[in-house]
Amino acid sequence: KTRPIRASVVVRESSPGEQRAAKRRAIPSWDERCEQLRAWGEAHGDALPRVRSENPAEKQLANWVKNQSQLFRHGRLRQPQVKQLERIPGMAERIEAWKTPTSTASWDERYQQLQSWSRRHGRLPLGTAENPIERQLAQWIKNQSRAVRQSKSKYVRCELLARVPGMKDR
Repeated sequence: KTRPIRASVVVRESSPGEQRAAKRRAIPSWDERCEQLRAWGEAHGDALPRVRSENPAEKQLANWVKNQSQLFRHGRLRQPQVKQLERIPGMAERIEAWKTPTSTASWDERYQQLQSWSRRHGRLPLGTAENPIERQLAQWIKNQSRAVRQSKSKYVRCELLARVPGMKDR
């Protein structure tokens, strides 16, 4: 009689180096994240992901974008990376906002941001929007409207604001 051959399986623990390598493989590279962001925008009408989303994938991607803003503001995002992000719809506008802190944006800078935003979206920004840039611009409009009503705004600024599509109706 012949005996059946038994295969023995040797299970060995992975080394710390192998564990680190496996963990690195599980975390997407910067380029992979950038491609995920591009794909997200294409699938969602050029919208950027929202941090407040219920969707874990969207939330994770939005947090990655938020981390890129911190790197950018601290001068730790390399220029080729900035250029790569700027090619993704919606990101050039977002990066422009990263350059100017909300509290220190001059009237002219904020006006330019409003013009750019309203041309791109074909409407005025909403204060209830998920997008923080849109909410900031909506708040700025509200502040400008209040200043006009209280006669604190210069006439030239009122004329400029009236040129933004939708502002005459406010």
